[in-house]
Amino acid sequence: MGRKLFITTIVLLLVGLFGVACTNDAATTTPATITTPVTTVGNQSGISPASGKPQPIDRTFQGCPPSGDGGDPILNTLKNRIDEGQWQPTTVASILALTWPKSIEQQPRAKWSPQDQAAIAQYEGTPLQVEGYLALARKESPESVNCHSVKLVDYHIWLVDDPTKARDQSVIVETTPRVLAVHPAWTITRISQIASSKTRVRISGWLMMDPEHPDQIAKTRGTIWEVHPIMQIETLEGNSWRPLDNGSTGVGSAPAQAQIMPPVTPAATATQPLTGNSN
Repeated sequence: MGRKLFITTIVLLLVGLFGVACTNDAATTTPATITTPVTTVGNQSGISPASGKPQPIDRTFQGCPPSGDGGDPILNTLKNRIDEGQWQPTTVASILALTWPKSIEQQPRAKWSPQDQAAIAQYEGTPLQVEGYLALARKESPESVNCHSVKLVDYHIWLVDDPTKARDQSVIVETTPRVLAVHPAWTITRISQIASSKTRVRISGWLMMDPEHPDQIAKTRGTIWEVHPIMQIETLEGNSWRPLDNGSTGVGSAPAQAQIMPPVTPAATATQPLTGNSN
């Protein structure tokens, strides 16, 4: 009886030792698997619809109300905002990835359905900061947004994420007379020089939907989403970003209390265009 108990004890000890050895061996030869969660937001674009979107702040400028003198008064009011935001980094590719309902194309906002308005409102009014290269810059012609002034005009600028890319892969970013007035270094000559030198830039401004030019997609633009207006232009010098000048509108954004920008109520449009002598 004693001999059987002794043998049984030895066997159990050997089994236990073998199990521990196998466990240790497995622990040292099988690497741990680490899973990194992947989160896609913002229409798979990297721009989050949860971002705060402050109420636009605008003012009459040189006799031209924010709503302009015709066209779409809501769109004009958005283009003419002057508030500075808490800029959120994004990429050209992220803006190009945003979609829109086809039914809004070349339609004034007053004709958009509630569903279409809600789709655009998820992203419009997001304060963005995007890096890239300027493919081209040019002065616009007189427009309703600027009361058809021949001197107070936007600068139409094409932004790409690689200096070898053409305008068909670009995002339109635009300066406006209200912001240009406080940025004396933002001349069309200076901006064109930046484009021709392939200098890397960082653009800060407001994400806006301009439904008027879908016919230009894949020709002279990659999307009808724009950064409009531009509130800051910086160039990369060494490892530092340097603004073209120290100008600012000095107008801070209203508190962003909602994920959807509050509705824009345009002021009355001008009854007459500005004269050719406006400055």
